[in-house]
Amino acid sequence: MAVLSAFGGSSSGSAVNFDTLYRDSIAKAAGTHRQIVAVLSGAVDQAQAELFARRFVSVDALLGRLSTPEAIILRVGLVQRMGEILTCAPPSALRVRALVDFYYSRAALLHHRAPGLPTLSQLAGEISWTVAASGIEHGCISGQTEQGPVFANVLRIRAGHVAALDCRGRGGLPEILEACGAVAAISGGFFLYSEPDITPPSRRTDPVGLLVSDGVVENPPIFRRSALTWDGCKTAIQELGMAGVVLQQACVSVTITASNAPALIPDSVVSFSRAWGEHSPEAAQCIAVVGGQITAIAAGSLPIPLAGAVIALPRPVSLEVGPIAWQLPAPLCEAMAGGPRLLRDGKLAIDLVAQDFAGTAPPVTFSQDETFDQNLLPRMAAGLTADGVLLLVAIDGRNVERALGTTLRQTALLCRSLGCVEAMNLDGGSSKRMIIGGKAVDLSSTEVVSTPGSADRVRPVHSGLLVFPA
Repeated sequence: MAVLSAFGGSSSGSAVNFDTLYRDSIAKAAGTHRQIVAVLSGAVDQAQAELFARRFVSVDALLGRLSTPEAIILRVGLVQRMGEILTCAPPSALRVRALVDFYYSRAALLHHRAPGLPTLSQLAGEISWTVAASGIEHGCISGQTEQGPVFANVLRIRAGHVAALDCRGRGGLPEILEACGAVAAISGGFFLYSEPDITPPSRRTDPVGLLVSDGVVENPPIFRRSALTWDGCKTAIQELGMAGVVLQQACVSVTITASNAPALIPDSVVSFSRAWGEHSPEAAQCIAVVGGQITAIAAGSLPIPLAGAVIALPRPVSLEVGPIAWQLPAPLCEAMAGGPRLLRDGKLAIDLVAQDFAGTAPPVTFSQDETFDQNLLPRMAAGLTADGVLLLVAIDGRNVERALGTTLRQTALLCRSLGCVEAMNLDGGSSKRMIIGGKAVDLSSTEVVSTPGSADRVRPVHSGLLVFPA
């Protein structure tokens, strides 16, 4: 019942014969694929709409092959809840995606339920390492656990550093790795994808949150989220936010005091993100920023851009719509935001709201998670041991036969089992990728792979982290 109550829905208050409901669900399922495409095509591109529809078909087929009473009930829940979401007021795309992931997770656990097998943490304790380059090792976690099959790749970097990169327009990750002379590469942070209100100058695939590449702040820390950083000497996981960040245009500099703190507006410069709301509070002057651009200036209030911010000033300054530069309180050579934080001082530290996963802040699948971290997904994480060794973890998922995926909490526990005391989440899902020596070592696919021989489709990587030896 707890599973069936996810994603809301209304109740008529009257009893329904289950056999009737089941027959109705089977009849509806045949046409739901077309309905998903029809409803979502106006909100996202056609390719995304068809992808989400294919995932629904795969999960429905998986539940149809299971004969247990639980599987029959889950199949009814999937079809009926999908019907409700598709007839609700938009936006629907992200809810459709999350619903399919949720029922995939429940179906996969049901399919593989086997008490008595090792836990994921126990399996991680058996990892063995091979040398990828001087000071850089690769390990693989593979096998059956009490919750099903696991497949995860780990890079352990004892001597070396990472470089953050906007990968758009540079080709695939293996080609980028070769061109830059790196040893390995992984996918990076979040980017705009299925959000319903991506408006110019923002574009689908734009980075979300802090991105520093070769000392240049390409995207400021709009959201106070965990970021993997390198200052030229030390790798760290830290939360920066907009406090102390300087906006520069020509000879004008504006130093931001705080984020999402309206009480400070009369005397201070305050930045507001979508974690606050969709419109900024009133101020003497408001400046809307997206990436390296001022997009609007007005007295009073402004709409807050999806992956940008509105900066409220106590008094007007001479700024214009156009290019700007950003300066961090302490300079960094490289930085890539993700989030949320998974471990702090060896303890679980997952707090979505504290890391600005709230309101309509992207990705909304995190900010408005209707499953409360129950979805098993492909995950990417970065962690640090007590002596500063960096671990990059790529956990495969959405593959019923080889790798179910993990929740955020399970990802944190895995990082701790590998020796991390600090850890953070990076963008996972279909974006997860790990390349070593020019070869992909993970199982990457945009599909729910539920049958042997299912065709894999791979999503392009839009931001990445390159690994260089010392």
